[in-house]
Formats: sequence, C-alpha cells, structure tokens
Amino acid sequence: RSNLQNLVQARFGSLPVYTVDAVDEGAQEPEFEARVGVPGCLEALGRARTKKGAMRQAASVMLQRINDEEQAEEP
Repeated sequence: RSNLQNLVQARFGSLPVYTVDAVDEGAQEPEFEARVGVPGCLEALGRARTKKGAMRQAASVMLQRINDEEQAEEP
C-alpha cells in the first residue's frame, strides 16, 4: 500500500482512496472487498479474508494498472 501511496502522490498530487466492505460476514470465514481509487483516474478491486489483505490486493492491482498504462504510452 505504501508503494501505491508514494507513486500516486508523486504522479497525481493526491492520495489513493480506499473503501472496504464485508462481502460475506455470516460465513465462518468472512470475505472483504476493497476498492482503491485514484481521483480522476482508475479504480481497482481486491478481495481477501481480512480487510488488510483486501486493501493490499487492491493496491497491487492498481499498481499493475498504472504500470500497464505507462508501458502502453511508451513508443
């Protein structure tokens, strides 16, 4: 998460915004869904059994999307 925060702050001048929701609270092993957004840009989703894990996965997906966009823009 800190890598994403540093990258987004340097490139976009803002911080990523996270939201976390419980997907299946009633189950023996609950699952959480986290969304991370870069204002005016992309959004990514992560799922895991813990809130922290879901946020970590969402951050990882977002970093990959940013890297993919950068590579697509290079000649």
